Amino acid sequence: MVKRKSKYSNDWREVEIQCDGVLSDVIMWLDGGTCQLCGGTFRMGGHHIIRRNEKRVRHDPNNLILLCDKCHREAHNDKDAFLEQLKEKFPRMYEWHEMNRHPDGMQFYRQYLDKVYPELKRIQLRIRVEHEEYKERFRRI
Repeated sequence: MVKRKSKYSNDWREVEIQCDGVLSDVIMWLDGGTCQLCGGTFRMGGHHIIRRNEKRVRHDPNNLILLCDKCHREAHNDKDAFLEQLKEKFPRMYEWHEMNRHPDGMQFYRQYLDKVYPELKRIQLRIRVEHEEYKERFRRI
């Protein structure tokens, strides 16, 4: 079986890493840089609601929530308690989790990366442009 090459990279692992970085920026921006459970702002990181090794949802923004280091550890240590908090605070995100938690394979994963990577790069560029415009506006004051 011949592996199909991405138009973005010869190495699929490199594309995954690039998508991880872009998605990290997107989630930080979408969630306002604050922990979605406690509101903290120290040592933030994205938490995959469905394990990140489930390739079909790894780079789906619906599968990520921004958490501080403490809440992130708690989410990994007690998944049931985390899912209860998710159900209370973010019912739509919890519903998405319930609909997507059963894997059906990763046969379309490479096609998915080809589709999602350009979109994530476009969003990342927009965030950077908006950030630069914001900095420029306040630099003049």
